[in-house]
Amino acid sequence: MKHFSLFAAALPLFAMPAAFAAPLQAASKITQVTVYPGRASVTREADVVLPAGTSEVVFSGLPQGIDSQALQIGIAGAKGVSLGEVDVTPSAASRNVPPNPMAQRIKKLADERAAQQVVIDTLRAKRGMMLHFAATSPAKLTLDGKPLDIDQWSKAFDSLEAALAKTSDELRVAKAKQADIDAALASLRSTPPPSPVQRSRDISLAVTSASAITAHVTLTYQVMGAGWTPVYEARLSMGSDPKTADVNLIRRAEVRQSTGEPWNNVKLTLSNSTIGYRTKAPDVTTQLVDILPKAPPPRPVLQTMSKFAAAPMVDARQAAQVTHHGIDVAFKVPGTVSLGGQGVQAQFELTNTKAAAALRLKIAPAFSQMAFVDAILANDPKIALLPGPVSLYRNGLFVGKAYVPLTAPGARLDLGFGADPGIKVARHTVNLDKAGPGFISSSRTQTWDYSTEITNTHDFPVEVEVVDRVPVSQNNDVSVKLLPQTSPGTAKPRPGQRGLMFWNFTLKPQEVRTLRLAWQVQWPDGRQLGYHAAGPRPLN
Repeated sequence: MKHFSLFAAALPLFAMPAAFAAPLQAASKITQVTVYPGRASVTREADVVLPAGTSEVVFSGLPQGIDSQALQIGIAGAKGVSLGEVDVTPSAASRNVPPNPMAQRIKKLADERAAQQVVIDTLRAKRGMMLHFAATSPAKLTLDGKPLDIDQWSKAFDSLEAALAKTSDELRVAKAKQADIDAALASLRSTPPPSPVQRSRDISLAVTSASAITAHVTLTYQVMGAGWTPVYEARLSMGSDPKTADVNLIRRAEVRQSTGEPWNNVKLTLSNSTIGYRTKAPDVTTQLVDILPKAPPPRPVLQTMSKFAAAPMVDARQAAQVTHHGIDVAFKVPGTVSLGGQGVQAQFELTNTKAAAALRLKIAPAFSQMAFVDAILANDPKIALLPGPVSLYRNGLFVGKAYVPLTAPGARLDLGFGADPGIKVARHTVNLDKAGPGFISSSRTQTWDYSTEITNTHDFPVEVEVVDRVPVSQNNDVSVKLLPQTSPGTAKPRPGQRGLMFWNFTLKPQEVRTLRLAWQVQWPDGRQLGYHAAGPRPLN
C-alpha cells in the first residue's frame, strides 16, 4: 500500500486518528474531462454526508492506469473540515480476481503432456535395448562370455518376442494418449479467451469534520489510455480570378478513449499541452569517442505481431470554444459528451477558419511533367497547428491527403491541391553526351542538357514556379559547371538548397515558356561516378 499526503485548497491539515468508522462510499460521477495528446485528466464530484470526527471516504472502481502522483482533491462548502492521509490501493474486485479456468485447464494438460513424454521416452529406450539385445549373437549372451546352450535359444527368442510385443503396445497406447492431449490443447488454444477482468483502484481519503455536514468533494486524477491527435480538412475555393482564392481550414480532434471507465454526459476539453513527459530540457553531457572492440556476432531478432481490434468511431463534429492560457490552448467542446471506455474513437470540430490564399503552380520537371496547385496562406495568429494528416479538396473535389507540419501562430503554411490539367509541361533531352580522355586531358566529361516547355491553356494568367537541380560535387576531383545555354534563374537558393535552380514568372493565357538547363561534369579517367540524394542536414 502506498501512503502519501495531499493538500486541499484552503483546508488545514490534521493528523489522521488511528481508527476509522465504517468507510463512506462516495457516489461520484464524472463531470469534467480534459484530454491531452497522451493522457486525460478526469474530475469526479460527489456529495458526502460526513459525521463529526474522522471518516474514510472511498472513491471505488477507478481506472487501473491512474497516476497516483498527480491527484488533486478539493472540498467545497464545508467549514471545519480537514483532509488527511490519502491511500491508492487495488480495489477489492482486483484483489480477488478468480483464476481463469481455461488457463488452468491448459496448464494441467501441458503438465500431463510433459509426463506422457517421459513415459514415451522411457518405452523407446527400453525397446531400443531389446533390439540391441536381439542383434547380439547368442554365443555372447551369458555373463561369463560362454556360448548360450543351443537348447535355450528358442526360449530366449520367445521371451524377447513377448517383451518386444508388450513394450511396442505400451508405446502405441502412450503415443495415442499424447495425441489426445495435443488435440485438447489445440482446441483450447484456438478458443477465444474470456474477457479479462477489468482491474481497478480505490482512492481512500481521511476527512476530519468538526460537525456533521454534507461536503462537496471533487477528485481530479490523470489516467493513461486516452489522448487526441489533430486531423485537418482544407478546402480550396478558386473563382474565375485566381487572385481571389481562399482556403477553408477545418481543425478537428480525433479522441481515443480506452481508460476502462465510460465518460457519460461530461464536459470535454481538449488541450494542446504536453504533460507527463519532461519538465525541463535534457542535461547535455560530454561525448566520448573510442575504438570499439570487434563486434560480437549479431543476435537473432525476434519479431512479434500484435493484433488490434478495430475500434468504433463516433463522429461528433461540433465547433469548440477556444481559450488561451499563455502558450497553452484549450478547446472546449460545447454541451456534454458521452464516450465509452473500451477503445472508442470520436472526432470533434475545434476551429473552422477561412483565409485568403496566394496561388502558384509549382513544377518539378525532373520528377513530374505536371503542374501542381500550391496555396500559400498564413496560419491563425494565436493558435499553432500541431502535426497531423489533412484531407484536401479543390472546388469541392477531393484530391488527396497530405500532412500538416508543426506550424507556429501566424506562420506561413503551404498546401498542395493536386495537378492542374490546364498547364502542359514537356521536358526534352537536348543533349546527353559522354566523352573519354583526349590527347591533352586525362579527364572524362559528361554533358546534360534539358529543355522544359510550359504552356498555359487557361484564359487567365497564372503564377508559376519551376524547380530543377544540378548535381553538387562532394569531391575535389569532380567538377560541375553550368553551361551558357542555361536559362538564368530568378531566385537564389535558400540555405540547405545547394544545386537547386528556381524560375518564377507569370504565364499569360495561351503563353508558352521554354527553359533550358545544361551542365557538364568532369572527373578523372578510370574512376566511376555515383549519384545519390543529399541526406538531412544536421541540427546546429
